[in-house]
Amino acid sequence: MMKGQLIFEFVIAALVFFVVLFYVIVYMSGAINTYHLTFKNDNLESRTVRASEIIMTDSDRGVVSRWPVIDSNAMTAFAVSCNDYTSLLNNLELLETTPVQRYYNTNITISDGSGSVLMSCGRDIPPTGTLSSVTRYGYISDTKILAKVSITVW
Repeated sequence: MMKGQLIFEFVIAALVFFVVLFYVIVYMSGAINTYHLTFKNDNLESRTVRASEIIMTDSDRGVVSRWPVIDSNAMTAFAVSCNDYTSLLNNLELLETTPVQRYYNTNITISDGSGSVLMSCGRDIPPTGTLSSVTRYGYISDTKILAKVSITVW
């Protein structure tokens, strides 16, 4: 076997190896990104559902006296608690106290059957981005009017 032929075969083998390695790296980076986005969306959705559970079932931190009765006094107290946004996020378990403090933004709107807003709380909903929304229904204790509670987290 000649020396030139041996070098040529080595170059071809190395080229095939690096092409396969490059393909695997590109494929893995795409797969990891997909799984990361799926995890992020699932996490956001679970936090939104948890916040809606607190608002609609916890009489101490939410707007209900008992599910599905929305108490007007509790709704007023909840609206006042919205003035301290960090405390609101903490009550709704949307504030992480990890070494790097991370928080989610939220918007909570309670409206009646005709669409009139009875209470709005939190930040304005951005037009773009990853959002998660949950809508719950109950009725106002004094007026027996059907109320729609919309919680959006991003």
